[in-house]
Amino acid sequence: MQQGRPGVPVHGKPYYRCSGRIKLLSSEHCINKTVNARWLEETAWREVEKVLRNPELILSELERRRESGADVAGLEEQIKLNQSRLDTLDEAETRYLRLYGVGVYSLEKLERECQKIKLESEKISQDNADLEKHIAEARELTLDSQNIKAVCELATKNLERFTSDNKRLALEALKVKVWVDGEEVTIEGMLPIPEVNIVSQHS
Repeated sequence: MQQGRPGVPVHGKPYYRCSGRIKLLSSEHCINKTVNARWLEETAWREVEKVLRNPELILSELERRRESGADVAGLEEQIKLNQSRLDTLDEAETRYLRLYGVGVYSLEKLERECQKIKLESEKISQDNADLEKHIAEARELTLDSQNIKAVCELATKNLERFTSDNKRLALEALKVKVWVDGEEVTIEGMLPIPEVNIVSQHS
């Protein structure tokens, strides 16, 4: 199921339905049924609540991800080295153009050398793009840790009294997403949450 559309009324009750069921929004037709919104939200929250009742598990998982994550300083240094190499390639291309201009290089040799430079530059640029992505992910994890710790502290004190805003904050902090595929509901987030069966939903 693709991104859902909440609040679609069916017999006066709100339901979620996949945007893939609407031809104007998607070229791929989704065959999944609509899902009772209240049932889905309550089911998702129950599974998240189980995780929130064990904050040590969340914090240990964050620590594991941080330890296995990227070394930002090392990645930034690699980007600098790559940029230096790109500058060198630019200088080499300029030099080849000058040699061609004074008749030292033939057009065939110039094109061959410039093609080599182009291919290497593209490879380095892609490498830098990947490195920047890893850096962004590492920094985001640090911010996530702060948010999740705050949610855990709140949860351990009065989880039973969570308001709608508290629940929304928790779901956002844990980056919870719900996917419906046939008879299965998969809840994804910062920590793995078991699949639940959709056949028990209320009409």
